[in-house]
Amino acid sequence: VAYPDDLHFGDPPLARQLIDVYERTGCSVLATVHDPPDIDRYASLKLADDGFHVLDMIEKAPPGTEPSREASIGRFLYSEGFLDALAEGWERHDRREEYYHVYGLKKQMEMGKVVHCRFSGERLDTGAPEGYLRALIRYASTIPEYRDALRDELTRL
Repeated sequence: VAYPDDLHFGDPPLARQLIDVYERTGCSVLATVHDPPDIDRYASLKLADDGFHVLDMIEKAPPGTEPSREASIGRFLYSEGFLDALAEGWERHDRREEYYHVYGLKKQMEMGKVVHCRFSGERLDTGAPEGYLRALIRYASTIPEYRDALRDELTRL
């Protein structure tokens, strides 16, 4: 599962990085970044003593209260059993509220079946104005006719 406001570029691609961790562990895998400057915009992870397994995730914890500086960045590879846990959560949730995948993840965390993968490569967060601008500039720079227009505009600034 990929949240649409994060773009990733790398070799290997982020999906391959998650698959590699899954193939070694058989666990669900969360893509993470370590110590982002605005961690209160993310879910921070409570990690097991091994620093690899995820025990809990706290969404948008106030600064200074996060359980670690490891933050989930919206890429998930779900392992076997996740959909069953998700269905169980659906049956239990209050239909007046939005339902999130976190119930299924937390059930797997209780069983020691969730790990994290600190991604490598470039990440553009289009959920913030600066990141959106960076993504547009990066994209424009890959297309020759846009690259020329971009260069002309930047020269004028």
